[in-house]
This record gives sequence, C-alpha cells and structure tokens, in this order.
Amino acid sequence: MTDLIVRLYEDRDFETACALFHKISKHYGIGTLPSLEETKSYVAERVLGLGSNVTIALAMQDNIAVGLATFTVLYPAPNGKGQLYMKDLFVEAGQRGG
Repeated sequence: MTDLIVRLYEDRDFETACALFHKISKHYGIGTLPSLEETKSYVAERVLGLGSNVTIALAMQDNIAVGLATFTVLYPAPNGKGQLYMKDLFVEAGQRGG
C-alpha cells in the first residue's frame, strides 16, 4: 500500500467526487437515498456551483479516492478574519480505523 495523498479537487475528479458524495448520503441514511444522477446534479449545482465557495479535498490511496472533506471560509469571524469551516469529512468504510 502506498502513502495516502490528500489533494484539492480538480475538474477531472467530478465522477469520483460524486460517487463519494453518494456514499455520504447512504452513510447518513436520512430519508430516501438520492440516485447517483440526482447526486451529480446536487454536486454540480450546489457544491461546485457559482458562489458556493466550497472547496473539496480528496484523500487518494493508490490513485483511488478513499475519502473527502469539504470546507469553506466563513465571515465574520474573530478579529475581522475568516474562519475555516469543515462541513464534511468522509472516509470509505474499509479505510476507517487502524
């Protein structure tokens, strides 16, 4: 097994990121599970859409995405600076622990 690499999302990662977001929905298990196509629309429009200010980081193991985090900078924050806020942190079930 190679080292874990964490890197920022790139446009080429869209399908991979959507698959992970779909797994997040399944993991939380709240309500009806959206289809993968619904998840893709959600990610394109809401997560990556204009003005969302969301950044995605992917955890890669052997060039396979095994997790992601989403974050943004929120204002206002103490001392007139932005505050980094992490919304999601998800790791594939087989990669957790240890």
